Amino acid sequence: MQSKDNSSPMDIENQEEGHEHARSHPLDRLMFGDARPPKRRKQKEEATILSQVNLESLMENIDTLMYTAQELKPIYNKIRPYINQFFKK
Repeated sequence: MQSKDNSSPMDIENQEEGHEHARSHPLDRLMFGDARPPKRRKQKEEATILSQVNLESLMENIDTLMYTAQELKPIYNKIRPYINQFFKK
């Protein structure tokens, strides 16, 4: 019969890290720290943040920004000499 494993992937990762941590000598951990930085936690945080981003809204905002920049470009070209004079003084 198959036994049901109720452990989550997070529990399995913590167990694997615990085994790696137990394999290294305590003096090595004291002198040199852990062998590898905790990348998994950072990747999970980034994935969580990215899952909360509304990509459609983000793309609309970028499109609006680009359109506005194109519309303001002629005005900027007209006032640019005045801005340059201001900074020369």
